Amino acid sequence: FNTPAFHTVGQDGPYELRDVTITDQNDPGNPVFFPLLYTTPAYTLSTLENWHFQLTGNSTEAVDIDGNGLYDKLLFQTTVTVPWSAQYYLGLHLDGPTGAEVTSAGLIQGYSGTSSQTFEFAGEAISAAAIDGPYLLRLADVELYPSGGGVVRLGLAQDIFTSGAYQASQFQGFPVLPPPSAPTLAQPNNPDNDGNYDVSWSTVAEATGYELQEKPGALGEFATRYTGPQTTVTLTDQAPTLYCYRVRAQRGMLLSGWSNVVCLSVAQPTATATFTAAPTNTPTPTITPTPTPTGNPVSSPIIYVGADGSGTVSGVAFDDEDILAYDTSAGSWSIYFDGSDVGITNDVNAFHLESDGTLLLSFEVPTTLADVGAVDRSDIVRFTPTSLGETTAGSFSWLFDGSDVEFDTTSENVDAIGRAPDGRLVVSTL
Repeated sequence: FNTPAFHTVGQDGPYELRDVTITDQNDPGNPVFFPLLYTTPAYTLSTLENWHFQLTGNSTEAVDIDGNGLYDKLLFQTTVTVPWSAQYYLGLHLDGPTGAEVTSAGLIQGYSGTSSQTFEFAGEAISAAAIDGPYLLRLADVELYPSGGGVVRLGLAQDIFTSGAYQASQFQGFPVLPPPSAPTLAQPNNPDNDGNYDVSWSTVAEATGYELQEKPGALGEFATRYTGPQTTVTLTDQAPTLYCYRVRAQRGMLLSGWSNVVCLSVAQPTATATFTAAPTNTPTPTITPTPTPTGNPVSSPIIYVGADGSGTVSGVAFDDEDILAYDTSAGSWSIYFDGSDVGITNDVNAFHLESDGTLLLSFEVPTTLADVGAVDRSDIVRFTPTSLGETTAGSFSWLFDGSDVEFDTTSENVDAIGRAPDGRLVVSTL
């Protein structure tokens, strides 16, 4: 018994379970009748939660996905309000005007508060039932799956919404055509780093259009940059950062899967590092006061971490050549840079994320890398990614050769990298 019903009556307990008939399925001719089966304790209404579940119909729409003049789906737009944030099972029936069932569906989904929900019924099922509309969307059952386990059946059967007077013959009696195949993106090039370049992809014969998405920066989100029939898009005046792209094909309302992801970096001018030699023997010791920070610190929702060994954090396995990302808002860990994917086999001793999406790296011990060869402990290389995360790819280039500025390759190990406000390189050595 759902406790809101007691609030509707408006009466405190105790409550009586009356007029119960129990029939043995093996002896249906001898039912047992209980005029009073049970009396509850004296519950008051204040101890019974007056929770609220509501499913409200807003509109319906019949959709022709592949443009052949027959409806492929019947959609019902609804609003769902739930009392507790949890997983719910909704059992739904689609009935004809006389109450005959056309088709049914079950949905398990997480809900919280009030949200919009679209329920879909296949045109193939409506056509096969051969029952004309209007069609009634009916909620037959609701079950709650608490986080602690178990199932609570809430019941709550109700009529939700009635569609227009569609005919069964208006719906497609066979499956919808398959979606178009995914195109393949070519690697864009911007050799002069002027931010002007083309993004191109292969033609899909059955496609009527394409959607190109762009993700700026290593932590950006994909967003639509172009929709239309062309397979080449010219981009101009792109700001310095890392850009990644993906594309999919369209035919009517049908969408292919996303293509491969390609990335390129638009570089920005970097000031040349300037080092001023300081005397190593100072006759009179001096004390330099610690400067007082000015301004307000700016915090990032992402914290980047390296480790000097292997381990696992929140189910994410890492090695000392990896860089982890911790999302402070979501409280989740992920691999940001997988060093083994690009040939790194020892500890990343220092790293810095540049504003253009590239990474500056220095290593605990001498190593050898593709593109640059031998790298010493006092050196810094730049990594330009084409992809990051669990599948890291890209290329290396030289940024700083410590031996050029008289760093001792044995005792001066770069253990921190940064940038001064004017763009100059700042390093610490161990």
